[in-house]
Amino acid sequence: MLSHEVRLQMDGGETDARRARLRPPHQMSARLVHTAPLRGPDSDAEPSDAALVQACVRGERRAAEQLIRRHRGWVLRLAMSRLHHAAEAEDVVQDVFVRLWQKADQWDAARGAFTTWLYTITVNRCIDALRRRRPTAPMEAAEEVADERADAAQAAAARAQNAQMRAALQTLPPPQRAALELVYFAEWPQARAADALGVSVAALESSLRRARAQLRTQLESQKSVLLSP
Repeated sequence: MLSHEVRLQMDGGETDARRARLRPPHQMSARLVHTAPLRGPDSDAEPSDAALVQACVRGERRAAEQLIRRHRGWVLRLAMSRLHHAAEAEDVVQDVFVRLWQKADQWDAARGAFTTWLYTITVNRCIDALRRRRPTAPMEAAEEVADERADAAQAAAARAQNAQMRAALQTLPPPQRAALELVYFAEWPQARAADALGVSVAALESSLRRARAQLRTQLESQKSVLLSP
């Protein structure tokens, strides 16, 4: 089961996402537990991402907690789609929200939505994680078999299929891969994904169609190679 903790370096000093911890609300100190969540102008409304980021800049830890609860799910799904490794994906989530807490003042609303900034950080952290992998380690060693009861043949087939999908995804142009990741892995609505990528919904749908077609071609080609004598 994936952990739901996010560790952050909340005070000064060098970042260490694996040692400093932002505990879940039920484990926080009494001062934080009994502090009401931040609210928007309407007392019944949740604050916007922008308002929460500004609160993070002011050092308000509860704002970071709300952003984590709001965005952790899709950040984790995106990391898993890139890494296919639960522990590494969790580490990426830790690093992403450490970055959010310590560098919140670097988000510029004039340059794009907060979620676009967070997406970019997540992708960059995934790239860093892939670079840290030992080049001699087989890709299969970095994967976890979802069903531990599956027999060896099924596990081998699943690993091969995942490897083929990863290889096919890497052949996509960056805009098409980003569209797929946001819509299918991060599970964003198309309108939100289109806004994040700075394109129309129609252009996003076109990118998705081309990406799916290219993936089918790549996977069919790989299948033909595997089946050839």
